Amino acid sequence: MDRRTKLLILFAFGILSIVGILFFLFRPTGESPPAPVNANTPVEGGLNVNAAPPPSANVNVAPPPPREVTEADRNRSAAQIAATTFAERLGSYSSQNALSNFDDLEPLMVPLTYAYLQGSYRGEIEASFPEGGAYYGVTTRVVKATFVSFDAQSAQLKLNVQKAESGTVTQTSYPSLNVELTRTGSAWLVSRFEWE
Repeated sequence: MDRRTKLLILFAFGILSIVGILFFLFRPTGESPPAPVNANTPVEGGLNVNAAPPPSANVNVAPPPPREVTEADRNRSAAQIAATTFAERLGSYSSQNALSNFDDLEPLMVPLTYAYLQGSYRGEIEASFPEGGAYYGVTTRVVKATFVSFDAQSAQLKLNVQKAESGTVTQTSYPSLNVELTRTGSAWLVSRFEWE
């Protein structure tokens, strides 16, 4: 026998061995599936707990129809969006943009609160910037908004935020911001805010 014939016989034997092993592993067992057992068939000690439920228990129940969105739901959602937008813009600034983000807050606030923001609040923020022109920035993201009170004309929310401060030292904090909103026409405007 030459080398080629030996290799061919060895290869054929290998293929047959693999097929035989696969057949042995996946051959049908010849057993039939277990017959369903009536749940009401008594067994030792009570009812048969391994039995399938009766066919009447497998009734498809349609899910309840979706709840209709009311005007109050829309107002509540609009108030939450206004408060969240305000908090993220109020708390995100850097020493390089001269607090220009505060200008973007004017349409979200009542005039008296905006005057406070541009006056003493702005001064407090600018005083926190490092001396010598070093970069300092804060990015704020609302993590959770909770209504403290809500009615058709006013809302109060507590916003849990994540503040990431970067500059000479990088740190992350999780303060809360209390925001009071007043409904003016169809818009919710910030009438008061306070950091905790």
